[in-house]
Amino acid sequence: PGSVNKVVTAAAALEGHIADPAEILTIPNSYRIADKTFHDLESHPTWKITYGEALARSSNIGTIEVAQRVGKPRLYGMLRRFGLGQKTDVGYPGESSGVLLDAKHWYATSMGTIPIGQGIAVTPLQIARVYATIANDGVSVRPRIVEAAGRSGPMNDGPALDPHRVVSSATAAQLRAMLVGVVEDGTGRNARMPGYLIGGKTGTARKPKVGARGYTHDVVTTFVGMVPAESPRFVAAVVLDAPDTHMSAVTAAPAFKEIVQFVVGRLDVPPSLAMPEAAPARRAAATSKRP
Repeated sequence: PGSVNKVVTAAAALEGHIADPAEILTIPNSYRIADKTFHDLESHPTWKITYGEALARSSNIGTIEVAQRVGKPRLYGMLRRFGLGQKTDVGYPGESSGVLLDAKHWYATSMGTIPIGQGIAVTPLQIARVYATIANDGVSVRPRIVEAAGRSGPMNDGPALDPHRVVSSATAAQLRAMLVGVVEDGTGRNARMPGYLIGGKTGTARKPKVGARGYTHDVVTTFVGMVPAESPRFVAAVVLDAPDTHMSAVTAAPAFKEIVQFVVGRLDVPPSLAMPEAAPARRAAATSKRP
């Protein structure tokens, strides 16, 4: 899934009280784990920025640093709690469970790759469910296919299926605020829409070769977001297979915006009234009390 998976790493860190959105991270230009050196998308001097801003910039190294403190058991547990590596049981024939190796089979470099969304595979529905859980105040429900949806809501809608808490309400609120920072101040700016507060995340992942080891030159770009972020009504996931431009910020994010513009009108979603209290990365930086 690429960087859209960084929110799961953040969930493990916040839920375990291991990191805080306003915490200052020291992020070098590279980070080595075993025999692999990780970099951010662009070369940069050492950053001293908040964790919220690191997510907004989609920093691989910032996420990997936090993941080392989270640890393998806690990270793997959070991935499973969000439903990754498991079928959603939506009732669609041939649904894939994705790929998430048991933690005991992870490679030496997996604590660098998996926190940033490499080395695992997910379906669009699985990653949409992750963000829907965050939008739903930390409670996951089993997705279902409805006949149609209109101004009055879904048709043939029933009670929520198998509701269970994945993260606390407080953690979910912090994650939503961090995702607002991505759209307001970071890589998700092209998903912004006047009058509505949007929380979401960009992601780009290289496509693996079929029947062979390694990757092709193609990528999959993704944007997953929720609207309005202060009280989400819906979540949308846009996944583009092998687009001409290898940047989700200029492919999937604008497509998400087009969908949102249609849906908010169709469902009569009122405009946002105010920013969440802890919202953007710049506010987290201003309020940080850590060195």
